[in-house]
Amino acid sequence: MKKTVLTILVCFAAAASAFAQLNVGFGYYGELHDFKDTKDSKTEHYDMHGAFVGASYNFCFTGDAGFGIAPGAYFAFAGDIEDNIFTRHTSVEIPVHLTFSVNAGPGLFFVYAGPAFNVGINFKQKWMGDDPNSTELIDWYKKDIGLLSRYDLKVGLGLGYNWEHLMFNLGWDFGTLNRYTKDYTDLLPSSSYRLHNFHVGLAYVF
Repeated sequence: MKKTVLTILVCFAAAASAFAQLNVGFGYYGELHDFKDTKDSKTEHYDMHGAFVGASYNFCFTGDAGFGIAPGAYFAFAGDIEDNIFTRHTSVEIPVHLTFSVNAGPGLFFVYAGPAFNVGINFKQKWMGDDPNSTELIDWYKKDIGLLSRYDLKVGLGLGYNWEHLMFNLGWDFGTLNRYTKDYTDLLPSSSYRLHNFHVGLAYVF
């Protein structure tokens, strides 16, 4: 018990003495959807493009450079129209990245890596067909459809540069979970669907 209390106190002391920066940003957000119907079938790729907006808080434990941790939260959306099918996906991304930064010129160069939790809000498709006024949308996250799971765990990595109050970064998040639901994989046991994303952003550092 004493060791647990001591560990908690050490963590609080480290957080209190850390160099902390809040940043709020936006940028390009691209999604890559990977589908496989069977284990030996060729992977099919489908990409969509959109944007993200959000914030993160970077705690650097060794001053303004060195090792740190950067939790954050971002709202992202992406869409596409192909073969008369309109697709739109919106989600919330919650990364918890480990960071390492070094002084480089007038600013800081940094790299980061770590998990990112993704929660899908909706994944809607609309078949345009011959009726341009059709408004019927199918949300693949709905339980009565039973095709896709809202939840994903991604592994992210990236790099960036922080100069004064501006921060530029780019990164890639690899989806690790099969997003098909159990009901669907029971029908096609070897099917898989993974969602990855690429992002390029600009943030204001407070």
